[in-house]
Amino acid sequence: MGYYIAAMLILLGLFPIVGIAFSLMPDPVLGGATLLMFGTVAASGIRIISSQTIDRKASLVLAVSLAIGLGVELMPNILEQAPQAIKVNILIRYNNRWINRNSSKCIDPRKRGK
Repeated sequence: MGYYIAAMLILLGLFPIVGIAFSLMPDPVLGGATLLMFGTVAASGIRIISSQTIDRKASLVLAVSLAIGLGVELMPNILEQAPQAIKVNILIRYNNRWINRNSSKCIDPRKRGK
């Protein structure tokens, strides 16, 4: 089933009229669809995690990954004390969102080699 949907999406991606139809969609409708999509992915992840037996090691890995993943998103100022190399790696990963929030506090990763 998933392969058929993937093939259909690839096929639809070849036609520019599909992109135009999505660009004409109002922002609240697109936001609602995005919210539903990410909610479904989160529910699937929770279902996968709950189906496994969680020992101490798995609990630690889960806690650290959730703390790092959500911590940077919810508290972007947490990176002020981090070394510059870590900031640049996280900035590249999060698609420059941190630069937009704190433009005077860090370097632009596109200019780090200059």
